Amino acid sequence: MRIVLACLAVAVLAGCGSSQPRLTRAEFTQRATAICSRYATYLEGLRSGLTAGDAAQAQAAVAQVVPIMRSGTDELRTLRPPQELQGPYDRWLDVTELELESFEQLQEAIQKSDLQGLVDAVKNVGGTDLQQQQADAAELGLTECASS
Repeated sequence: MRIVLACLAVAVLAGCGSSQPRLTRAEFTQRATAICSRYATYLEGLRSGLTAGDAAQAQAAVAQVVPIMRSGTDELRTLRPPQELQGPYDRWLDVTELELESFEQLQEAIQKSDLQGLVDAVKNVGGTDLQQQQADAAELGLTECASS
């Protein structure tokens, strides 16, 4: 009886550790594009209400952008692309993560009224390899994600 229970426990644990199967290229593109479209809509809503030169409004917008970007990036990380797309997808997500970190740095600098931190954050956003990110997005079929 103990052996049977031990075997059942091993079988259950082995099943619990299995991960999602890889998506087909079409499934991957469709799901990733849907995620990007949804979060781009959220971000566009924030941008459309901004008045140029309004620091308080900019601070509030950046505070809202960071969690939206984090949620979108986290959701994208749950996708399992086809094996042949894993390398470009990892690179693309890495640049996306760097952009997010730069926005987090920007948010912190604004909260602290840290002008040098603000300058550094803007440089970091501008320093991401946008060309590689766009090339990877094109290879992945994520044109919506490249433009958001």
